[in-house]
Amino acid sequence: MRLTILGGGGFRVPLVYHALLNDHGPGRITEVKLYDTDARRLSAIATVLRQQALSLTSEDTPTPVSGSSDVAPVVTATTDLDEAIRGADFIFSAIRVGGL
Repeated sequence: MRLTILGGGGFRVPLVYHALLNDHGPGRITEVKLYDTDARRLSAIATVLRQQALSLTSEDTPTPVSGSSDVAPVVTATTDLDEAIRGADFIFSAIRVGGL
């Protein structure tokens, strides 16, 4: 299942991703698409999320097998709103008042 986060360059997004990393249930989010108008912030947050996922698999645990419920959600980022919402199962708005 895919989650799109509008305002994906925000500093609170890693907290959301951390919660997703701890979800091992059926129907869990397997892909996160970040959207923001600020490409630099978007890139920085995407890098942080990828590092979070790497730290999860490197802390004395075996590397997850593809298709396993322990695989970290794949992170992609875009500055194109249409691309961000296309195919999303859920859309989370993390845009602050006055943003965008």
